[in-house]
Amino acid sequence: MKPSLILSVILATAAQAQIFTPKDIDLSVSFSNVNPAVTSAMSSPGGPGLKRVLVTATTFPAPAEGARQALKDYVATGPLAAPAIFTVDDTVGGLTYAAQVLAELHSGQQYYFPRATAGLNTAGANPAWSIADTASLVNFQFVDSVGAPVAVNGGIILANDPDITDTAPSNLYLADGATGAAFLARGGSHTTFAVYVDLGGTDAAATKYRKKYTVENYAITAIPSDTVQTVTIVIDAAANTSGSLSGRFDVTQSAVSANEAPSTNDGFFEIYAPTPPNDSHPDYPVLRTTFNAGDGYGNWDRDTSFLGMNFSSEASGAFTSANLLPSPAPAEGSYNVYGETFLRRSISGDPAGMHRLQFLRTPWLGGGSNPAAQIPAGNFDTADTFVINPGYLTGSVTLAGPDVIAGYPALLAHVVRSTDDDTNGDGLPDSPIADWFNGSVIRANGLDTLATGATLTASGGQSFVPLPGSFNPSSGDFTGHYHFALGGLNGESAFWQANTTSLRFYNPGTSANTYFFTDFSLTDRTSEVTLRREMAPDATRTSDISHEFGEVSLRIRATSGTIYQPQIRNVTDDPTKPLNPIAVSDFLADGWPNTQADAATTATVRCLIPAGTWVLTPRINPGDQAPGASIDLVPISIEVPARGRIGFETEFLMNTSIPACLSGSTAAISGTITSTGSLVTEIRYSIDGGTPIVISTPNSLTPSFSIDLSALADGPHRIVITATGAGGEEAFVDSTFHRDAVGLTIQKAVILTWGCGVLQTSTDMENWTDVTGATSPFAVPTDEPKRFWQVRYEWSHRPLNL
Repeated sequence: MKPSLILSVILATAAQAQIFTPKDIDLSVSFSNVNPAVTSAMSSPGGPGLKRVLVTATTFPAPAEGARQALKDYVATGPLAAPAIFTVDDTVGGLTYAAQVLAELHSGQQYYFPRATAGLNTAGANPAWSIADTASLVNFQFVDSVGAPVAVNGGIILANDPDITDTAPSNLYLADGATGAAFLARGGSHTTFAVYVDLGGTDAAATKYRKKYTVENYAITAIPSDTVQTVTIVIDAAANTSGSLSGRFDVTQSAVSANEAPSTNDGFFEIYAPTPPNDSHPDYPVLRTTFNAGDGYGNWDRDTSFLGMNFSSEASGAFTSANLLPSPAPAEGSYNVYGETFLRRSISGDPAGMHRLQFLRTPWLGGGSNPAAQIPAGNFDTADTFVINPGYLTGSVTLAGPDVIAGYPALLAHVVRSTDDDTNGDGLPDSPIADWFNGSVIRANGLDTLATGATLTASGGQSFVPLPGSFNPSSGDFTGHYHFALGGLNGESAFWQANTTSLRFYNPGTSANTYFFTDFSLTDRTSEVTLRREMAPDATRTSDISHEFGEVSLRIRATSGTIYQPQIRNVTDDPTKPLNPIAVSDFLADGWPNTQADAATTATVRCLIPAGTWVLTPRINPGDQAPGASIDLVPISIEVPARGRIGFETEFLMNTSIPACLSGSTAAISGTITSTGSLVTEIRYSIDGGTPIVISTPNSLTPSFSIDLSALADGPHRIVITATGAGGEEAFVDSTFHRDAVGLTIQKAVILTWGCGVLQTSTDMENWTDVTGATSPFAVPTDEPKRFWQVRYEWSHRPLNL
């Protein structure tokens, strides 16, 4: 489908169009209560009488030209009535309006009037609109077990009427010291109340805890109109008893100075990271205690921070989280407990520690199969549960891309990491803590599997390190070496896996060749087996990370006008093809032109996508429309070659697959071109940078091609296949492959030879080793355990720099 940018304008005659004119309406919002007990309470200072009114009126039904809406936000003249002049649109024959009225009461409560669906008709000289409701007063009283008043230190009352589906629940916040509250409810409603009271101290951040009471007295029988109802909530002595959580939090267990050489803990230590005064996050490290009661208003959480001196003394030690709501039974609430800290790795000769920052969220009590904390009316001592004796997960990082071409900045040379922004050289990003792990990172996840001798799993654990390494322009690779400190609760072993990599590339260029922004995450789908590692205290485990990418260049043409900010918004698996070994998520690539001022008739997105078969969704913005008027184009299925390049247009595609190994005595590469616009005028190819050879000049919309490569010598080769169209369209594939004329020979299920691979053996199908110097067939003594054999590529898609 072409992205049509042609705007159609329909001129309406005077007879067809409605003419809207303003009209003043006499509006009255009021309570029609007459019971003195109710009206007296509503009129008392700070009582539930009218303070302010917001009226939203919408045409019902909407006229042909679209709905008309009017708003009126005004101060009430009295506790029972709120008259006002309301201006609405009118037209010949009048309009009918429906209204929603939200009242703010002097008590601070929100009150929703029933929606006036019958509405107002503006026909007539002086229309008036009266919106009235008869409320009921519900008096809440907080008492102890003998009926004496109990003062609470805040809380909230929520009222939910199941007959009302178009408004939020009414609510009233309780004041410190309140022994009750007057709540206005709809007369005749089936309201259910949830009352949350804060007990303990007056400091919301550290000493209060919240208790929930559900009041369902009126869930079946409607509340009588214009009456006074009393609801007594008994807060007994046990409810006023709080609990606490204590223990120790320590990940590395030894202080290491900034310039100290690697020690037994490999140079890791907890750093103190103070947050700015306006940052909602606590100082780090922090021990978090989160109450699970099944709803947000019942949660009452604690954050306990640990102080320290950056790069000299660690931030860790004993903690106490006080005034926690006791957990009388698992069904009534429990606590997730976990710690969060920043670790810095100090290496001799590298005092700045660039890219050696780590965020660690410990495994959870309450995560996965780990039992949550049941806190009694007293102290729950976690002892050394959060003292972690870590092991070290380390490995190489290889991100392989295409070879570098002059005038086209390599995306892998422009990796964005938060730790790149470190003007004072202290190894910490200069940005706020909340942004310390934006950009390119490696993520490790704790697994809900018991390790050897462990009683708790690493479930809930998560860790990030900024992507370490640098770009090598001669190979087209970004390479580095990462390092995690990871462990389990109680100082136990735990299973972790480093299976997710988030990448961000950015270059502020001024052309389609030089500008790019790409952001996405990729996760190894085989990680549960191939990347899981049992992290034992003080032990080192290795897990290398390697991904191959291809460069994608997508050009989009405007059918009329101009376009800008071309994007690829999504990259997903092609459901018609085998599943890719990795999953891509949150993909976004921006191209050029990226501003409305630079809008042009063509736009290009240049990005990296992991090798595989994918479906991508392009998007553009019309140059003559307001920002945000984006158009999603038809999704496109493509095959991205490893370390190669493909280029195509939304209506001019090449469909071909370049194998990693082209083996056998006969060898050919075939494909098709799909054009929905111009005729394909030429298809050509070149081998190893040689003179292009024209395959055909088809003058067709959907020609096919086949290239005979059987005469090629064994070894690596580079092929570029290009198709051009009558309108200047172009699609190409630039990739490398390995030629092996012998191919794979199999006899009695024993692998004899294969020029593109290396034979490996394993007894557990996990830890493979190369078989060197073996002859065929490979004899296995009968008394040995069962063995498994596989072929591993010894050759990767390397650039030939032609």
